[in-house]
Amino acid sequence: MTERGTGEGQTWPSDLDLTEDQRSGRHAIVGERPAFVDVRIADTVVDREPGERAGGPDDENLDRLVPLEVIATGGMGVVRRYHDMVLGRDVAAKEMRADQRDSERVRHRFLQEARIQANLQHPCIVPLYDIGRPATEDMFFTMAHVEGTTLREVLGRRRAGDEATARRFSRRALLEAFCRVCLAVEYAHEQGVVHRDLKPENIMLGDYGEVWVLDWGVAKLSGTTGRCSSGISRARSWRATPAERIPTLDSEPPDIVTNVGERLGTLEYLAPEQYIGARDSDRRSDVYSLGAILYEVLSLRWFRHASDPNELARVVWRDTFAPEPRAAIESESEEMNALWQRATAAKPESRYASAQQLHEALSALLDAEREPGRAEESATASARRAATERERAASRRQSMQSASVLAAALALMLVYEGWPGREWHPAMWLVGAATLGQLLACAVGTVLRERARKRE
Repeated sequence: MTERGTGEGQTWPSDLDLTEDQRSGRHAIVGERPAFVDVRIADTVVDREPGERAGGPDDENLDRLVPLEVIATGGMGVVRRYHDMVLGRDVAAKEMRADQRDSERVRHRFLQEARIQANLQHPCIVPLYDIGRPATEDMFFTMAHVEGTTLREVLGRRRAGDEATARRFSRRALLEAFCRVCLAVEYAHEQGVVHRDLKPENIMLGDYGEVWVLDWGVAKLSGTTGRCSSGISRARSWRATPAERIPTLDSEPPDIVTNVGERLGTLEYLAPEQYIGARDSDRRSDVYSLGAILYEVLSLRWFRHASDPNELARVVWRDTFAPEPRAAIESESEEMNALWQRATAAKPESRYASAQQLHEALSALLDAEREPGRAEESATASARRAATERERAASRRQSMQSASVLAAALALMLVYEGWPGREWHPAMWLVGAATLGQLLACAVGTVLRERARKRE
């Protein structure tokens, strides 16, 4: 194969070495380096049995991705596991559902999901590899294939009393994983992205301590200042024909923007402002959903639950327009209950201002639980200092009272003995001297105690 240089010690295939299909499937320019992909990988999206390939082993156009099983199905797309024949690894690909491919709005939202996830580079967010056929109804994108157990499955097993799950995913382990979720959500917020559908189903726990926040399908760009927003705004197509270009944010139809009254998310974890379709929902909406998830982790009970959708809608309506305080979790401390209660406050301004604040508050409580001896020692020392201060205050009050009584007695004696027509008796001089001595002793004692307190 002939090659041409890139100017930086790397080479790329020459156009002469590409098939006609490969030349037509050229990818977008990344910086100054063209990337290529075989457009035939899109053929694996069509009907084909798991493990079936197009062509024999000697076929030079052998499909790179071999379709395997379906991993999950959502409102917009289907996630399937594929095997990459070139790199010898499994990847996940999200494809648009067949019944959604005719919707221009869904295609735009699907593309926006791919762009958002591609721009969020965090250990707790699944990395996106590439996108295929972005200007067609067969659009799909590939990402890392991660394995684990969703938080929903873990909570369900623990709720059912599964001892093995309880040992593997203890309360502390789940709370520490939740702290990592908070940091991932905070990272997304700082990049200008609000998730809007945080729930236990969208949190996956790996076998080796991995934690992932999944499904950015209804994520919202909350501004133009974050790195994700600015990166997406600069995205462009590699296609030469204007009709085939990938739409940019500026070219999206008006209905891609969430309209007032439209609810995106899951009712069980929806913030009140999301339920009424407020356009100004922001990062605090995600904080509410995080608080609801934290409640379930702590209590192993549903934050909201109903036997049918209509009843669930009534529960959400009540939480939105006539909120009532939720009962505290009896097994948790007052501080821990206050944490999730604040996160799920009905008014956004009453919640934690960010997922970072929620993380810090929970981490502080976990640190105190991790070292109960130190916490108890600190509490004992505080109680001892408080008792000492009370004793000193009582001693000062007693000294002042004694001094006041002695001063009053001396004053009465002087008045009585100095009354006209009365003569001083020698015994009175002794009583006066003793009274003055006691007053001086009280004053000196008070000064010495204050100096001792300052030295401590």
